[in-house]
Amino acid sequence: MNKITKGVLTNIILKYYISELSKTQSKLAEKIGVDHSSISNWLNIRKNVEVSNKNFKKILAFVEQDLSIETEKALLNYTFNELITLGFDQSICKTILNKSTNFISFLKNLITDYEITEPQLQHHLNIHAVISKLRSLFRPYEDYIKINAQKIFEEATLTSFSSWLSCSKDPHDPGLVTKQNYLILNFPNSYRVCIVLSNYVINDVLKFGESVQHLKEYNNIHLIIFFTDNEVSHNFQKYLLESYNLFFESITKQDLMQTSLQNINYNDIALSQQSVEALFYAQAVFERFTAYFAVIRNEIIFRTYSTDRLNPLLETLIDKNDLLKGFAEKILLKEIFKYSYLSRHAIYFERKCLSTIVKEYQSDFNKKLGTVVEICYPNSFLSSSIYEHCEKLFLFTSSYHSVKVMKDLNEKNGQKIFPLNIHICLSHIQPQYISSQYYNDIVGKVDLVILGFGMGSSIVNITEFMRHINSWLAPGGMVFISFANSDSVILHKQFNIQNYLETTPIFFSDYWKYTSKDNIKFLSRIKRYNLEEAKKIISTYADITNCYTYPFLSSLSDISREENWLLDEVREIDKKYALEGRSRHGHYIIVIGHKNLQNLKMPLSDSLEFRIKELILSFLKKHNIEFYSISHPVAIDTKNLFRILINEGEDVNQFDLLKTVLLQKRDGSIIYVITSREQNITYNNKLKLLSEKNVTNSYGMGSISPLVMIPEITKFTNMPSKCFFYGPESLTKEFVIMSSGISTESLKIRRSILIDLLKSIGVKSLPKNTMIQ
Repeated sequence: MNKITKGVLTNIILKYYISELSKTQSKLAEKIGVDHSSISNWLNIRKNVEVSNKNFKKILAFVEQDLSIETEKALLNYTFNELITLGFDQSICKTILNKSTNFISFLKNLITDYEITEPQLQHHLNIHAVISKLRSLFRPYEDYIKINAQKIFEEATLTSFSSWLSCSKDPHDPGLVTKQNYLILNFPNSYRVCIVLSNYVINDVLKFGESVQHLKEYNNIHLIIFFTDNEVSHNFQKYLLESYNLFFESITKQDLMQTSLQNINYNDIALSQQSVEALFYAQAVFERFTAYFAVIRNEIIFRTYSTDRLNPLLETLIDKNDLLKGFAEKILLKEIFKYSYLSRHAIYFERKCLSTIVKEYQSDFNKKLGTVVEICYPNSFLSSSIYEHCEKLFLFTSSYHSVKVMKDLNEKNGQKIFPLNIHICLSHIQPQYISSQYYNDIVGKVDLVILGFGMGSSIVNITEFMRHINSWLAPGGMVFISFANSDSVILHKQFNIQNYLETTPIFFSDYWKYTSKDNIKFLSRIKRYNLEEAKKIISTYADITNCYTYPFLSSLSDISREENWLLDEVREIDKKYALEGRSRHGHYIIVIGHKNLQNLKMPLSDSLEFRIKELILSFLKKHNIEFYSISHPVAIDTKNLFRILINEGEDVNQFDLLKTVLLQKRDGSIIYVITSREQNITYNNKLKLLSEKNVTNSYGMGSISPLVMIPEITKFTNMPSKCFFYGPESLTKEFVIMSSGISTESLKIRRSILIDLLKSIGVKSLPKNTMIQ
């Protein structure tokens, strides 16, 4: 069962009154105000009889009037236990119960929230078993990452964070911990990371922050990754990240389904179901943790630097009027990261490519770029070559210490290195965090997004990341992404090439040398792409204008033996080959594209999404149709939008959310289907779902407003040959909410008005479960 209905709850309530309070069916019918046959039908859950809103309100009114404090508590427990017996998820029911103020609110929340609430996995997992499995997953790599001896906390110390940490004493050594919900790991250079598994609810973020600081000081911890099933507001996350270097992560049921247990032996799999789930959970935590190695690597490097150490190096720079470029080219690459020869020149090449496209932009539009965003900036700092040519430059990183070093340099140095148009931002590695926290600065306003030096290969879900990038880009905005090339010449062993260029993107490679060993894949979180695969990723959201691979010929040279003049000549030829597109085997693939606008019959300066929105709003106003606009953070799909609306305070009892589905016939014609968020559509094998590329080409984004069917829009978009309103009878709420045409705004309209409106523009209604032909 994936939904709790009014019928299920009515059945439980009636059974309670009959079995526990000895009420008769006829007496209940009289008290509730319904006929005896209704009570009989509702008591037979196998019939799955629907209970109308009117009758359910009568039942709630009866219960509310009849409840005493003792009865309410008993009825709560009875309802909860019955739901678990019926197969509903205990952790989800528990989560909903905890946030409900009374029994009536519990019933309402069950109906509205059960389907959208992620199960509290930690609630029924043996967390100590998860930690134990995590230990075994880290054990093969103890040469590089050591598991810290988990010492028992002193009683006085433990009280400050005992609400979210748990541990017990080892019976053989009372000074050590045997069972706990955390793990402390020692990285090189005495850098310590703490993994915490806890569903602690943070109500007072300041008090929680104090306990975090106490834990860090007591154990000399530098970074905390807190795995929880609870929703943590982005404002809380921002405060805790910037103040205490604490990241929040969540493992969902779907994450477990996508987790491989190929390293678990037969005996592990033969354990009980709960134990097996704990193993899956540990594996998922382990894999999520490895995504932080880029962050940890930067942390280890920058933690050793201070203004006292860097200021003398700044004094050696020749051009005192442009300290930033000198810092980016000399100090950052050679002193801080200590990049190899070819790594540095790979970065120089990408900076040159970036500088070229910015100059072309200025030539075409005779103006500076507006807003530019670079992700994971310290690792290559490509934007140092173009910062003078943009109004605003946002540099995002997840490294707490790199931000501290850069800001200290600016504040404590006599001459500021970073100009006022540069904003250094500490952010979570997940793109939705950036979209939420920097919504007013970047959504729909960015002219250029940069992910340099193989960064594209470190992103776990590149499709989701590109959706967010698409929402950031302004009309005609550009994207510059670098990937590790699976066809790189140095990856092919038949060439017997010495590893002068790192085989992984730079934020791992210079530090984690052992990742290139065949028998150790621990840190190889690198997804390599060939040229076609890299172009396909970008082409869904942007028109590709340039594509290069570099370095190729340079990586064939023996750097330790060749003279500098020869290396320089080879490098110049290598760059020429790359720019002419004559090589497929360079170590990095650079793809440059402009946001898709080719299907839009309007000036390039107008945004397709915003133009569609304005036409929809104009149409509604012209026909005097009452509607409400809802502004919200970026929603990349309907499921995401529903969660956002709940977080924004919309009452789910008052609206149905509409989604849109595009089906394509074999002849290329399109069928457009409007339906409720919960409704699945059925269609024959002659139809297929339209690709996301075609959707974004035609509408500029992945979620489409049902109102794109109005004549004002069909004039310039590739509209479907048929349009259906699928299962309108499933809409039961007073209002419907739908996309306005952009990812940051939705429209709320009365259901009856929308149905009449769709009918007036020729949209045909189909009953649910109808096969679409």
